[in-house]
Amino acid sequence: MPSQARLLVRFEDDVDEDRIAEINKRLGARVINRMSGGRLLLVEVPYAGALRQVQDAYSATEGVRYAEPDLEVRIPPMPGNGNGNSNDAGGRNESNGGEDAGTIGIPPTSE
Repeated sequence: MPSQARLLVRFEDDVDEDRIAEINKRLGARVINRMSGGRLLLVEVPYAGALRQVQDAYSATEGVRYAEPDLEVRIPPMPGNGNGNSNDAGGRNESNGGEDAGTIGIPPTSE
């Protein structure tokens, strides 16, 4: 689970490693993980109460493309709406015995 005291910080491509280290040290952030070729960092802020201030400081720093909180988003299953046409989170129709919701029944033709 993401911490309330973490930021995702994306640096511009022309910012060198020494400058990135200097910025992180100045803001008191510790690098947890590097992604996207080292340009995107997951950093931990020492005090959760200062998260917004540290985010603003990163955002105001030349060479930083963006700084955003590390958030976890959960999408709950869609509840049934009582008409027999609702799908659960797995895309299965509750009203037809759990068949794939994308399946359409075509009746046979009589010849």
